[in-house]
Amino acid sequence: KEMETYKQKEAHINQQISYMKAFNSQKIVLINETLSKYLNKISLKLEKAVQSTGEIKDCFEVLFDNKELKICSTSETIKAGLEISHMMRELSGLDYPVFVDNGESITSYEDNSFQTIETRVVKDKKLSILKHGVEKEIVAEPTANLNFDTTDEEEIA
Repeated sequence: KEMETYKQKEAHINQQISYMKAFNSQKIVLINETLSKYLNKISLKLEKAVQSTGEIKDCFEVLFDNKELKICSTSETIKAGLEISHMMRELSGLDYPVFVDNGESITSYEDNSFQTIETRVVKDKKLSILKHGVEKEIVAEPTANLNFDTTDEEEIA
């Protein structure tokens, strides 16, 4: 009789586990549907099967054109970052600037109507800023003769 009670408890626990797996699976589907509305070439992988056990595990992998980011080119990685930034902006309702490093690696990208700060390396070119098609060279001033206003030395101590 005791063994039968344990078997019933085990069946009940296995049923609960099955319900939790189904719930988590549906939750992943709903999250993916919500996020994919804001994505074009990006897809998110939020779960994967463990090959040895067949168990479904949570994960977070970003794919660009169905390729893992680790095998994407620098320009594809930048485009992926811009797309994810756009998604975050849409979901949060917050406007914030986006910083694009290695701008020399990407020839063009979609303008998502947010402030973009892009840096690029140009051989034998001095530091400059390009704004609205107008370039201004940045001249570094020597900093050896810094003049600090120390009118009240007691405040400093």
